[in-house]
Amino acid sequence: MKTQLSMIAAAFVLSASSFAMAQQPGPPPGAKLTSAEYKAAKKQISADEKMAKAECKKQSGEHESACKKEAEAKEKMAMANLKDRK
Repeated sequence: MKTQLSMIAAAFVLSASSFAMAQQPGPPPGAKLTSAEYKAAKKQISADEKMAKAECKKQSGEHESACKKEAEAKEKMAMANLKDRK
């Protein structure tokens, strides 16, 4: 049980760090995006969510479910931040 929790924690840390590394530096906070930038960012957010959900399929049971919910939450947060900059 302890090993399983350690593996879950390690997977979470790795996924969080890879997500942070994938973030592209963008305009300063509060800066408005052009239509093309907005569409590109929206497309990237969607692609990131699909990739994260694909990684979740490597897990099973409630771990897979939790992973998918986390991916969806990150996508919703990213979309909300994006809409603020539109």
